[in-house]
Parts: sequence; structure tokens; C-alpha cells
Amino acid sequence: LQLLKRAQEQQVQPDEILLCSVISACEKSAQWQLALQLARSMHLWSLETSTAAYNAVISTTGGLWEKSVNIYEAMQSSGLQVDL
Repeated sequence: LQLLKRAQEQQVQPDEILLCSVISACEKSAQWQLALQLARSMHLWSLETSTAAYNAVISTTGGLWEKSVNIYEAMQSSGLQVDL
């Protein structure tokens, strides 16, 4: 999260790779809610939420299968290519 904060402080536009890295970091701290919020807010940086971002969010749920299924369904309804 510090990386994203530093990018914003230095007025660097985050890209998909940076945001997916931050989302993946949320897995280590079991912060799936934050990961989902970041994925859903990618449009704020003129980025579309990608398959990679959703996959990273699913990884953060740590076996909470109901949450994983909900994220998977949101991914499908948004028209993204599902890649398990």
C-alpha cells in the first residue's frame, strides 16, 4: 500500500501492474475487502478492471469460497474473460 501511496504523492499514474501488485499484497495481510475496493476503483485511474485484477482479488479471499464465488460472478457479469 505504501507503493501506491508513494506513486500518488509523486503524481505518478498507477498502471494495471502496480495496482495488481498492491491487490496481491493484500493477500498476505488477509485484506480481501481492500483488494476488492482497489479492483473496483481502477476506473479512477482510467483503467478497466482486468481479469488479472479479479484473479488477484480471488486469491486474497483465503479460502472464503462464498466470497470467491461472488467475485467470480461479478467478473462474469462485467463481461471479462474468466481465467481460473
